[in-house]
Amino acid sequence: AKKYTKQKINITHCVKFNGRKQRLAAATLGLVRNLCGNDEIKTNLCLGSSSNSVDSPASVAAFSALPYIFQAMKVYSETAIIQEHACGTLAAMALRRPANARAIIDGDGARLILTAMKRHEANVSVQRQGALAVRNIVSRLLMGVHDSGNNSNLTVATDSTAFGSEVTSIRE
Repeated sequence: AKKYTKQKINITHCVKFNGRKQRLAAATLGLVRNLCGNDEIKTNLCLGSSSNSVDSPASVAAFSALPYIFQAMKVYSETAIIQEHACGTLAAMALRRPANARAIIDGDGARLILTAMKRHEANVSVQRQGALAVRNIVSRLLMGVHDSGNNSNLTVATDSTAFGSEVTSIRE
């Protein structure tokens, strides 16, 4: 019988455990992505909310899922399925919701989306979801400016620069 050192067992355990964590992260992001088909749910997931209605206790508060989505994109940057689901979730969150698009930009979402697209250049699904995310975010930010009627051109220019500077740095 072969004897394994404690270190080898721990490394094997960590590799197996990390694989399970990746699958769990991918499945969770897939679920959140599907939930974002509902406008109210996606806004609550993106921005968080506090519920003070009669039907629910005042102590119930929904947190924003954005930091967790961004963390998964950072931790599993080389895992295409996680990047696909994360970009798809961000695309769904930004659709028809300018406030969500703003939160994604403010949370460094532009950089993470473009990094995912760069790291997975040959993966059609990541490219498609990333492009949808960029489109939805930019169009919602522009829609928010036109709908508000104020002169927020500086805000739009800043948001465009968020994507533009990343594209420039990725090409270099």
